Amino acid sequence: MLSKIRHQIAALHNDEAGEIPVGPLLIIGLIVVPIVMMLTVFRDELQEMFRGEAKQVIDATGDGSF
Repeated sequence: MLSKIRHQIAALHNDEAGEIPVGPLLIIGLIVVPIVMMLTVFRDELQEMFRGEAKQVIDATGDGSF
């Protein structure tokens, strides 16, 4: 029983199907993680900026429609 489990674990470990290259994952991580951090840190400032821009659009149209 134990040898069968050991054989299955070894087969799973040696299986290279579906292997993902590390390079693209690192690139994605180096782009996505800083963006998420910046959005988190500057959340309040970004909300105020977008609210101000939306208010300008609403004021420019006069009736509140975009």
